[in-house]
Amino acid sequence: MANTGYLIYVYQDINRNSPTYGQTKEEKQYDTEFCGLDTPNWVETGRYCEMESDGFQTGYIIIEYTDENPDSSTYGQTKEERSVDNVTCPVSSRDPEWIVDIDSPAYCETKTYEPSGAIGNSGMQVVTVVDSNQYSPTCGTTQQQKVENLVACPVPDTNPNWVEESRSCHIIKAGNGIMFDGRMDVIQRDKNEYSSSWDTTRTIQESDAANCPPSDTSPEWQYDSSYCETDSEGKNTGYAVITEKDVNPLSDTFGSTQTSTRYDTSLCPLPPPEPEEPEEGETT
Repeated sequence: MANTGYLIYVYQDINRNSPTYGQTKEEKQYDTEFCGLDTPNWVETGRYCEMESDGFQTGYIIIEYTDENPDSSTYGQTKEERSVDNVTCPVSSRDPEWIVDIDSPAYCETKTYEPSGAIGNSGMQVVTVVDSNQYSPTCGTTQQQKVENLVACPVPDTNPNWVEESRSCHIIKAGNGIMFDGRMDVIQRDKNEYSSSWDTTRTIQESDAANCPPSDTSPEWQYDSSYCETDSEGKNTGYAVITEKDVNPLSDTFGSTQTSTRYDTSLCPLPPPEPEEPEEGETT
């Protein structure tokens, strides 16, 4: 029977003249010092995080208790309580933890630049990483990862490098010929093997009236023929009709003619005056 902590006092009536002579009575008084409780007194004596055999924390905390009541039937024994405590005992991750493997040097990734086929950096650095999480199924294994690193692995300049190859005066069609217009045609070739336009050419035009003066397109009238103007009687009037032809092939009027008149009695002499007829009765 387990102690309740109460001390029982038994009294007997020894007065022979008392009507209760020889009878007894009891009094109960709480006294754990004399009648200690025999219920266990569980006191925490330690705590730790629950782990699996490989050291993986499960997220549970184990609290250990020891019965310190010498009157208890379980005195000196221990027990454990298990409860979730992700703050004190966070669950260990089985996800890989990749860190740079210092024993494996990093290197720059290269690529082929078209159309030249030149090899150059891509701007990415290849590093070897190792899984450092002891709870990960891939712990200790390595793999390669690419990270952008334009400092360690600078990419080549891909802008075209136009280099002049030749130059000539720009020619345009005008009238029935061709002419210079004051511009220079400059042919350039891309010499950058990393450029997408490598080894192609382009033509740019520069103003250069000094070396490519614009051709004259104004009409160049030259004498073609002439004749004397006559009146209704077929006599010279003293005027010469002159025909001129445009001989400049760059002119818009090339090949056409124009006429002009000029009073020129040396070229078209006037006929002599006719003699006057004598008056009647006058003899010559």
